[in-house]
Amino acid sequence: VEAAMVHDPWLTALVAASPHPAGCLEPRPRWQSWRLSTPGVASSSLTETQAQLERCLAFLKKGTNRLATLAARDNVVRPCKRRRNSKGPPDWEYQKMQQQRRQPRRRQQQQQQQQQQELQEQQQPHKLSVLRGETFFVILNFLDLQTKIRCLITSSQIAETMQSRCAWDPLHLDQACGRAFLRLLKRRDPLGCFTADISRTKRMFPAGLFQVQRLEAVLMNPERVEQEQSDTEDDTPRPKPLVIADPLDEVCKRLRHYFTSVNSLYISNIEDYRMDYRFVGLRASRLSDFGFVELMHLPTAPPTYALRACRDMPPRTLDLDAIMAENRLRLPAGILFDESTTISEREALYLAEHRSAFKNGEDFHLVHAFYRTVRSHGVRKRYKAVVAALRARFPANFPTLAGDQGSACCHNGAHH
Repeated sequence: VEAAMVHDPWLTALVAASPHPAGCLEPRPRWQSWRLSTPGVASSSLTETQAQLERCLAFLKKGTNRLATLAARDNVVRPCKRRRNSKGPPDWEYQKMQQQRRQPRRRQQQQQQQQQQELQEQQQPHKLSVLRGETFFVILNFLDLQTKIRCLITSSQIAETMQSRCAWDPLHLDQACGRAFLRLLKRRDPLGCFTADISRTKRMFPAGLFQVQRLEAVLMNPERVEQEQSDTEDDTPRPKPLVIADPLDEVCKRLRHYFTSVNSLYISNIEDYRMDYRFVGLRASRLSDFGFVELMHLPTAPPTYALRACRDMPPRTLDLDAIMAENRLRLPAGILFDESTTISEREALYLAEHRSAFKNGEDFHLVHAFYRTVRSHGVRKRYKAVVAALRARFPANFPTLAGDQGSACCHNGAHH
């Protein structure tokens, strides 16, 4: 954007005032004040930048409100006028006839308004010049998903521009938008694995939406299914309600078949007890193509996990001595360390990615719930393919000798 719009002073100031920090994957609001308070940028340029952005947002809001007003006006049910005599059809037929007479007039008025809007856009190109190309993509970076979707119906030119990936990347899904989006996808494509259903569902959205490379999602709370008991003898099967009981599985399912171009992933608000036992299987299946994966436990209420994954970033370098020392420091207070504990290369990668796990004796435990156990045999079995694939991509991060790095090649921290 800087190279393309270097001659535009307000956009140049915007680019300089809104850097995207490396590794900053936290979801953000529609407008951030810290983006306009970066040191080293002239205050007058920042003021002009904010004013220009506010004018663009006001233009989008005006167009959206106008369409919403027209839609609300068309949906109003008006009572029919009282007739002077009692002859003629009944009231409900008379009202229907009046509505049929008004429909052509409404369509004609809508066409005239649309023609006037197109004429105004042609006569005032400077107003829409900020809504095209790289400038518009920078503006969309400040908007949430709901506002972006409303922009689609503002103008045909805006809708054409938003077919690009840059209009949606990065994609931020908060709890409300994520819940509505996942429910819509599940209603249209419940299983998410058949090609015909996937293609039909994708056509409902702009093409660039599923081409994003950065995805940030705050998971919705799981929905519970309440079993209803009936005292009647009616055995007719009732339709099952649309319920998303496992939001994490739903996101991973769409990540595999819909968002196939995602390189940077951040998911928060993950249930801790569900993720404690599923991380190993998830890492070996849905996240097997990602080089760097990190699972962090957050002290929220209730406790949750946050998952970060980068496809092209290398994993942490496996230093068995350092990992053994860190593993010992992770033990909760009051837990004695078993001196016979050994850590293999596959187990070391598991400890490097699961920041809340520790090994004591034969199995793994969790810092926040040490009574939960993850079998070391399952970790070594599922991580065998993961380590082999990562070593082929990032050999410098696996300094140990190639070969079977399972339970046969272990390290207990002793000096030989």
